[in-house]
Amino acid sequence: MVIKMTEDQLKAHTAKAVEDFAKKQTAPVAGLFNIGGSKVKGYDVDTVEGRGIAIARGLRAMAIAKNDPSAAANLVKDWQSVTKFSSDDFLRETLTKGAISPSTLATGGIFNTPNLYNEFVEILYPKSVFRQMAGIQFESLPSGSMKINREAGSGITTAWLGDAPAVATTNASEPTFQSYTMTVKTLAATAAIQNAELRRQDAGTNIDQKILKIIQRDAANALDVAYFRYLGGSNAPKGLRGWIAPAQQIAMNGTKSIDTITAELTKMASDCESANVIMNNGCYAMSSRSRSYLSSIRNSYGVYAFEELRGANPTFNGYPVYVTNNIPNNLGGGTESEIYFVDASKIVIGDGVDMQIKIITEGNYLRGGSQVSTSVNDETAFTFLSETDLCLLYSQAGSVLTGVTYI
Repeated sequence: MVIKMTEDQLKAHTAKAVEDFAKKQTAPVAGLFNIGGSKVKGYDVDTVEGRGIAIARGLRAMAIAKNDPSAAANLVKDWQSVTKFSSDDFLRETLTKGAISPSTLATGGIFNTPNLYNEFVEILYPKSVFRQMAGIQFESLPSGSMKINREAGSGITTAWLGDAPAVATTNASEPTFQSYTMTVKTLAATAAIQNAELRRQDAGTNIDQKILKIIQRDAANALDVAYFRYLGGSNAPKGLRGWIAPAQQIAMNGTKSIDTITAELTKMASDCESANVIMNNGCYAMSSRSRSYLSSIRNSYGVYAFEELRGANPTFNGYPVYVTNNIPNNLGGGTESEIYFVDASKIVIGDGVDMQIKIITEGNYLRGGSQVSTSVNDETAFTFLSETDLCLLYSQAGSVLTGVTYI
């Protein structure tokens, strides 16, 4: 059944909803009041989580206001009259001062954050499995590029000297390095949200938290796909798969037994160690399907063969195991996956310092390679433009097991 309302009826209905919500806020909440009891703190902008809610709340306001910063600030003011959130003061100020670039609003509505990139990384990418690997070196690339030295050959040759050392005749060599220029590539991650969610009469943060989770999920997925498997090019970073030396790309044995699985996964680490990689932060990464299969295998006594993979913090041979669905399970003949091993301390991720957020209320965005209309689907698309690049300092510091059919 469809209920039609006149504009006056809709305004009256909205006012009633706001009034009902306000009545629910009269009961004091321990620990939240901060300004003489007249306002509550709400979300805490002094924390990463609170700033994330502020961003999502600002995006919701901008979407409803059709990319009008002044109207969005007024909408937040209306919400604040209900919730009494003192933290909305921060958001209203942000919406009216500099975080919005008016000159670009006509092309879709863009938040420009040249000075807040590190905070946005913390807020938007906590779900990126790749970036969680302990030991990764993160570099800021304010100019968009940076030269680094990758180790391309053997290290220094050493020799013991006698009582009368002939230093000049001692065999010696220098480590050989290859210069590589990290250049940021622009990643566009789009999250589409139904307008019905955005328009709900909820002055609180429930919808904002939902928006934030969707944004975090989609942005992290886009990053992880690139960091693990992209082969590089002018527009995309070369991921871990593209940096690993060919000799350390191992094809899975067709026999799936405890012995062969143990041998293959162990070989992945030993190949790196045999190449004289000093292992500081070795780790594995695999799909959830692979982890589920391995953690369910039992030996002839009914004991789990890889018990250490079953916990909340899985490990194998003492190395942590990171699990992500962004390592595909449909490679090769359509059922194959991959497993990675890498010393994460040899990975460098270079991040640009600019991030833009486009709010598309009326227009098209790409989904699965096809153009999708926000108007036809009654939704708003949020596109995040960020800059990043990746480099593995030593090609032998990683290995990959291919053709994995742990099903």
